[in-house]
Amino acid sequence: MRKKTAIARVKIDSDLNIFTAEALRDRLLKSLGQAATLDLDLSAVGEVDSAGLQVLIATKREATLLNKPLRLVAVSASVTELLNLCGLAAYFSESAQAAE
Repeated sequence: MRKKTAIARVKIDSDLNIFTAEALRDRLLKSLGQAATLDLDLSAVGEVDSAGLQVLIATKREATLLNKPLRLVAVSASVTELLNLCGLAAYFSESAQAAE
């Protein structure tokens, strides 16, 4: 059995869209299961669509159910724009920081 790490940091360096959603979901849920806290770096994300947003929401929901923090430690302008457009910025506001 693998030992859980305190914090897992996952950097997404691809688009968050329908073409990457399934693999991304699996990666995030696996990382969430192996750590007490999941730090998500979205600073390199270019395109994000509704499928990518659904993966982020599902991961946040699973983290909440497991009583584990999911922190957006950096977000790209496109992710920030979509979260604001959908009224989800506050939902993901735990330690969210804009990418420079």
